[in-house]
Amino acid sequence: MAYNTLYRVGQRSHVIEVVFGSRSCDGDVSACQSNLTVGGWGTDTVGGEEPIPDRNVYIYNNIVYNPPGFQSASSHLAVYGPRTPSPDSNIPSPSRTDVNLYIRGNIIWNGPSDHPLGIGESGEGGQDDNPTCNSAS
Repeated sequence: MAYNTLYRVGQRSHVIEVVFGSRSCDGDVSACQSNLTVGGWGTDTVGGEEPIPDRNVYIYNNIVYNPPGFQSASSHLAVYGPRTPSPDSNIPSPSRTDVNLYIRGNIIWNGPSDHPLGIGESGEGGQDDNPTCNSAS
């Protein structure tokens, strides 16, 4: 995601989200089992859902502007912390959203300076030991 201008965004949640995708079984259990057998990611449980990770996401040189009186509801960003998929899902464990995630060169104007960043806090992605995505970089 690069060179975009976002205006009045995130009223219900965050201005930018790097979160899990999901994989479920839509009811054709034999097709779901077949996909798993050949290495596909997911589940063969109807109603079950598995976290699909992100890798190599780049968010560069965007402008996010929320004018005074308008800000995101939760935090500037949402970068989810690791999750543990089911052992038979073929999904790498832990499943992560911040592997090789780079957020650089963006201008974000979104509420007061004490509004949460959305990375690095307990349970979130972008912890201090992440070499490509942490609150210091």
